[in-house]
Amino acid sequence: LILFAPTSFLLGVLSPYLAKFAVTSLDSTGSSIANLSSLNSIGGIVGTFLTGFVLFGYIGSRETLGIVALMLLVCSWLLIPNWRWMWRVGASFVIVVAVGLPVQVAAGLHIDTPSAHYVIYEDWDPSEPQSTRGIASGPTGIQSGIYVNQPDKLLFWYTKQLAQLVEAAPNKQNILILGGGTFTLPQLLANKYPSSMIDVVEIDPTLESIAKKYFEYKSPSNVTLHFADARSFINESSKRYDVVIVDIYNDTSVPFSLMTREYGEAINRLLTVNGVVGVNMIAGQQGACRELLQALDAPYRRHLPQVTYSEDKKQTVRANMVVAYSQQPVQWTGANTLSLPKGVSYSDNFAPAERLQQACIDES
Repeated sequence: LILFAPTSFLLGVLSPYLAKFAVTSLDSTGSSIANLSSLNSIGGIVGTFLTGFVLFGYIGSRETLGIVALMLLVCSWLLIPNWRWMWRVGASFVIVVAVGLPVQVAAGLHIDTPSAHYVIYEDWDPSEPQSTRGIASGPTGIQSGIYVNQPDKLLFWYTKQLAQLVEAAPNKQNILILGGGTFTLPQLLANKYPSSMIDVVEIDPTLESIAKKYFEYKSPSNVTLHFADARSFINESSKRYDVVIVDIYNDTSVPFSLMTREYGEAINRLLTVNGVVGVNMIAGQQGACRELLQALDAPYRRHLPQVTYSEDKKQTVRANMVVAYSQQPVQWTGANTLSLPKGVSYSDNFAPAERLQQACIDES
């Protein structure tokens, strides 16, 4: 309200104000208003595409907002240069200073890419004890990381569980990992299983250079990186995999395209006969988090009836869960059978991912 309401109100004044000047007679009212509406639509289209496809991609969001603010300021002086000029000089000075002020951000190294804003943190793990380095794309937690002095050692509970699941899989010649992060798990698997071929799908190509510079990623020869949307990749791929690892999050939210029947069918099509799917989920077995868990579970269980899971015991209502799906039982360390009532099977046409995830967050 503080940032946008005054601005929206003042910008909303423009159209009726311009209409007042454009309309000179009753006969020209229709054409004058139509011309203003057309110019407004053209300006909106040009502004949207210029901002989204050019400015955000080359100079960043804060700089783009600064340019827009200064352009509006310049236009106001050009249109009516002498109107209340002393008052406007003061207001213009305040705006220029505000635009030029450095933005205070949280501690850590901040990196902007065309698709995300990342923060790299240094921390200390008292249980080891040793320094850690992690990367976050949102405010609720670190998504990927390493021990600074032992970069080949997995840092997070869920990546360790996924590695154990891969070890228990009957075959692992071809492995697909959806969601690369800083590629800690692919690198570990590549070193542990040198005869395996590992495909990693990651939407942000900048993460490869970030991983190499800050997270000791070495580009193993048996790892192939595919920079693409995960759903698009599996829709188009014809390769068959023994193991599929799904670890895709926007901060702590799963994209809706990975919660649908069509997605489950595409995943199942990529699996070999004894293939295993391992999924990192953030959900729970109580209340609203249970409803989210059922929605995340449904696309896989529809085709793969053997379901086992491991849950992070440090968390309560809403927790990290690693869930394995297969046609035949797979025994892996710490796993239990996941028994759930059949949930709603959503489709590409309707998958209320945001509502389900927010309800789970609110409850926890």
